Amino acid sequence: MSIAKRSLMFFLVLFLPVHPGFVLQAQSSLLIKGAILDRETKEKLPYASLRLKNYSIGTISNEAGEFHFYIPQSTIDDTLVVAYVGYKSIEIPVGTIRNDMVLKLQPVAIAIDELYVYPLSPQEYIKRAVARLDENYAKSSFMTIACFNEEVKENGLYISACEAIFKSYYPEYTDSVKNQHQLVLYREPEEMHEFAFMKEWREKRKRKEARKAEKKGEKSDPDNSEEDVFVSFGGPEMLLDFNIRNKKDAFLDSTNFKRFTYLFGKNRFYQGKKLMVIHFEAKRAIDNFKETGVILMDPDNYAIVSIESTGMAIVPVAIRPILLALGLGVKNPVFNRTMKYEQYKGSYYPKDFHWDISVFITKRHVFKKDEHSHIEAGQLFFVNKISTEKGNPVPAECVFDPEKKMKEQICSEENITWNEMNILKK
Repeated sequence: MSIAKRSLMFFLVLFLPVHPGFVLQAQSSLLIKGAILDRETKEKLPYASLRLKNYSIGTISNEAGEFHFYIPQSTIDDTLVVAYVGYKSIEIPVGTIRNDMVLKLQPVAIAIDELYVYPLSPQEYIKRAVARLDENYAKSSFMTIACFNEEVKENGLYISACEAIFKSYYPEYTDSVKNQHQLVLYREPEEMHEFAFMKEWREKRKRKEARKAEKKGEKSDPDNSEEDVFVSFGGPEMLLDFNIRNKKDAFLDSTNFKRFTYLFGKNRFYQGKKLMVIHFEAKRAIDNFKETGVILMDPDNYAIVSIESTGMAIVPVAIRPILLALGLGVKNPVFNRTMKYEQYKGSYYPKDFHWDISVFITKRHVFKKDEHSHIEAGQLFFVNKISTEKGNPVPAECVFDPEKKMKEQICSEENITWNEMNILKK
């Protein structure tokens, strides 16, 4: 399911009856922690990349630019590489690292004479990138260990949250076998706030449904409600299988080029590479969504390294009378997303993918105070480790099923525990 469709699903369930830091102990690894800042402005840099130079082990900083990174003792002679788009990467010998580091990255200034005048149009470069997807991205099977986070907040209070570790097997891209994922670790906070919006109305509706079921001799199931749809947003399925080869984004499809405006932007630097920047903007809403963003491309091989976009879900005309009848006011949901790949052994592999949605809703009342709710939801998926050695598919009994509840599908492995696992710093 695309971000846009997921945003629409979010909007459609808003008026349905709905409910509503972890401590690690280091053992065989070196724990480094700190923050990543802009050297000039001192602003913290969110979702910066930290990885070892010679091993496919890494993590990212959180929204506040802070990080915890467990580095295996066996890699103590390696080098830590810290990178952020638009900044000079820095390298630090692991053996010299001390805790509570403040890493300051220098923005890369682009002089006027460095602005490239590319011989082809932005659309032509996008065509070339799409044509070379099979060449630039992993062709052989590989395995990953990755972290997944999901959070939903109402008026700044958490109403749902979870954290999980997945072990995944990605077959050769020509193989008919689908990607396979195994949920090895899962946890959620013990206490969450109850979803407050229209609580009184929802409780009345539940009691009414319970009475109807009782009259029919049936038993109502309070767990089988729209609540799960609202607070989970479908789980991690879309993030687990995010793949540039799917080419589902309209702005990458040449048949949709006339529906977008494309412009070159200033080159950006990432991990020592100068990247081509292509801005895109939808001329009008497409399937009730209007999106704008930027594509970062390696001009040497036309590999798409990153896509960043933001957009707005337009309230469908057919839905507006329903909202009016329910006394609901909805400000068009706004979503953001970033999809990033990193080069390893000559090919590009998934690094991180995160998206978030924000929407304001109001329930108007005649004889009492109106209800207001600001809903913020988001998901984050980032790869801790990549193995390009031939791996084994996930055992059939452990294959993750997105149609089932996550907490019921934990298939643990002895060598994977929360201890020393690189997760997002809380």
